[in-house]
Amino acid sequence: MIKRLFTIFFVLSLMMVIPIHAVGFPTKEVQVIIPWAAGGATDLIFRALAPYAAKHLGKAVVIVNRPGGGSAVGYTEGAKAKADGYTLTSAVTPLTILPHQVTTAYTYKDLVTFKR
Repeated sequence: MIKRLFTIFFVLSLMMVIPIHAVGFPTKEVQVIIPWAAGGATDLIFRALAPYAAKHLGKAVVIVNRPGGGSAVGYTEGAKAKADGYTLTSAVTPLTILPHQVTTAYTYKDLVTFKR
């Protein structure tokens, strides 16, 4: 019974992926906004992963540092970016606590998840 359920789930999940590949994403470079200065841990991790992501996607993955305001500058730019999957923002703890500490130019409603 479990094997049958697993098989059904697997086939259904494959059916959901097929339309995504038909779209042909990406057609241009993908930007990743890092809301801190270059050389920090988050920056180094994303720069190390970017070549692998670029190889997998077939397009360049560009790391863009937007430091300032305790990461508010970068998060604001990411929140205001077009939700087309070509601009990603690294999301860590300051994203969730910053609006509680200071007034930011973004709200939680401005942020979309990766799945959108």
